[in-house]
Amino acid sequence: MCGKGFEMKKILAKREATLLIAILIVAAITTVINPQFLTPFNLINIISTNAANAIMAVGMTAVLIVGGIDISVSAQLVTVGVLAGKLMQMQVLNVFTMFLAFFIIGGLLGGVNGTLVSKTNLPPIIVSLAMNWRQRFWPEEAAKSTARLLVCSSSPYWGTGLTSTRYLP
Repeated sequence: MCGKGFEMKKILAKREATLLIAILIVAAITTVINPQFLTPFNLINIISTNAANAIMAVGMTAVLIVGGIDISVSAQLVTVGVLAGKLMQMQVLNVFTMFLAFFIIGGLLGGVNGTLVSKTNLPPIIVSLAMNWRQRFWPEEAAKSTARLLVCSSSPYWGTGLTSTRYLP
């Protein structure tokens, strides 16, 4: 009935197919127990709550494909998240610009790891451990310095020595 190239045994032999079947079974059981599970509202809620993990997974997939490892991803997410919170509190950028800025900041933080690994031939685990340790202390310091820079640079007196710098609470 099926063509020569289509064999169900080959498809089911793959781990991805087994995982997909397991996910579908769990979703079916959950839907039977709680009919609100497969509602559009709940599905959107699940997707939006896991968006950050999905973005990090894409970056981690690229790192793993080339044979490296990066364990500083969560610290980078926290650093970018704190910066986002502080800048949203200040209301100096619109949402689109802020979204773009944080993708760039996250990419630059990951680029530092990649550059250190490729140019210095340090093992990826050592570089990511060092960045992970360093970024545990960055969020508050980075937020303070970014807030200071944006408050000062948005002043009409920036560069004249007449600006007053302050940190946001």
